Amino acid sequence: MRQAVDIDAELAKIRHARLEREGLSVIPGAPNRTGNGIDNAAVTSSTRLRPLNLESFLSLAIKPREMILDPIIPEKGLAMLYASRGTGKTHVALGIAFAVATGSKFLRWNAPKPRRVLLIDGEMPAAALQERLACIVASAPNSPFDPDNIRILAGDLIEEAALAISHQLKCKPNSILGSMVLIY
Repeated sequence: MRQAVDIDAELAKIRHARLEREGLSVIPGAPNRTGNGIDNAAVTSSTRLRPLNLESFLSLAIKPREMILDPIIPEKGLAMLYASRGTGKTHVALGIAFAVATGSKFLRWNAPKPRRVLLIDGEMPAAALQERLACIVASAPNSPFDPDNIRILAGDLIEEAALAISHQLKCKPNSILGSMVLIY
């Protein structure tokens, strides 16, 4: 005797298993959607592009972005400082880097929690960069500070790498980059 099978339930199980294999997960309680092959799924980790229709996109449970430096730099955000030479861009970049690494304030901006920072400087001599960073650290003796939260790549300490990159790009070594702060 054959047992009755709920076809819709079985198809839903198969779809959910396929979604999980592909790095997607179903949002509990989201309206069921058919026709796009996604069925109320939220992208959690997938290397494939998955365009969603508007209804599916609006039903995603998307975590709000935190602020890295409130109110100017959100998570996954980009910021760029630009100005004429000698106007203090590196001072501002170093202040931002230190504030983010320590979870403290810089100017009127606040870093809610400490984060890891990679400071890449391709212009300033390492000795000058070291002097500026020492002044910043000394000016904040009460800031809880994990020295591993800031990693530094100084241009004149990585000259061989800069020469190799510039050779590949067919440009001068000092034209590769100025200063860059990456928060990871």
